[in-house]
Amino acid sequence: MQRIFIQRFIIVLSFIAFSAFADLSSSITNLIAIDKGKNEKIGVYVQNLETGAVLYEYNANEPFTPASTTKVFTAAAAYLSLGPEYRYSTIVSTNAPIARTLKGDVFIHFSGDPTLSNIDINIMFHQIRLRGVRNISGNLIIDQSIFTGPYYGEGWTYNDIESCEGAPITGAIVNSNCSSEGVVKHPNIYIQTIVRTALRSEGIHLTGKIIEGQAPTGTVILATHDSNSLKSILSHMLKYSDDVYANAIFKTIGKSYGDSGSYGGGALATDQILTTHLGSSFQLPQLKDGSGLSTLNLISPQQLVALYNYMYHQPELAKSFRQSLAISGQDGTLVYRLNDRLLAGNVYAKTGTFHHDDGGVSSLAGYLILPGRDHPVIGFAIMTNNIAGDTSRAEFLQDQIVKAIAENELS
Repeated sequence: MQRIFIQRFIIVLSFIAFSAFADLSSSITNLIAIDKGKNEKIGVYVQNLETGAVLYEYNANEPFTPASTTKVFTAAAAYLSLGPEYRYSTIVSTNAPIARTLKGDVFIHFSGDPTLSNIDINIMFHQIRLRGVRNISGNLIIDQSIFTGPYYGEGWTYNDIESCEGAPITGAIVNSNCSSEGVVKHPNIYIQTIVRTALRSEGIHLTGKIIEGQAPTGTVILATHDSNSLKSILSHMLKYSDDVYANAIFKTIGKSYGDSGSYGGGALATDQILTTHLGSSFQLPQLKDGSGLSTLNLISPQQLVALYNYMYHQPELAKSFRQSLAISGQDGTLVYRLNDRLLAGNVYAKTGTFHHDDGGVSSLAGYLILPGRDHPVIGFAIMTNNIAGDTSRAEFLQDQIVKAIAENELS
């Protein structure tokens, strides 16, 4: 009798679970049918990250132009290869004994730090002045060999390159390579001007020239500047969708993991890191840059959720990765979205948007974490391509789908 009761109880639970799944499936399908534009391509993937159960899929394995949701792959590869406490170091050194007059050359070895500012450089030269240096008899050599060309990613548009979001990614990135006059067009001249101004402001006379070159080994360190931790940098990058940060980190991954500080090196290193951690069965995305500016990047909704799923199950990285994302109704690109009583503070996600003549892109991918132990963590990705005109309708669809998932979990 007891065995029959247990069997019936299991059947009832299974029916309830199936009913909930069916209700969610029909809700999302109806939302897509109502909102889908004539030529739009929409993909959705929703998964319970604790049980692995797929709750909904629609064109889930189709490749989409992802826009800035690309950045979660850059962030994950950086966390997994560099670690959350990694810091960029900019070093000023000399091949001469430290004295009032340095009878030799001075080298500035840049590290590709996307957070570096002209104030940081001024402070380094102030440190040099405090060491008693007033003259440099040789040259001042700028070493930005950490990164190689091209400055711009494959698949970037002319409008990207003309804006500060598409600033050139060089070894010496200062003020995000963007000035009061707009994006820096001649980065080598720009960095030389900043260094010359720092020398002048500290009263250090340079007899030689400011030139490009490489710093030799065995020099004496005069001053250093260390960035904030990678965890802090990635939080800014993801929450505010900073393209310069993302592409610099992408090249950093390439240099650190595969000794090629280029876009191609970043793509190859990211592939290798993802394969190592997610396994050879994981279908790799097609990446041409680390930011999502490239129109040639291709990622599926399922790939996005698979990445979120993996990071969710990493005990040492899960919290840092999640908190690096924009939080609904609280900060970043989601500060004004998903901010009703049900969703505010419960969605951690990355947005992706751009407008092109041949069709706009809008994406949202992340975690839905409702309070209380009874609610599982849900991973989701919603992607729309070929949007005619404004992307606000696609964003509305994303918000409605996430709300439907939350309501299903609470029912």
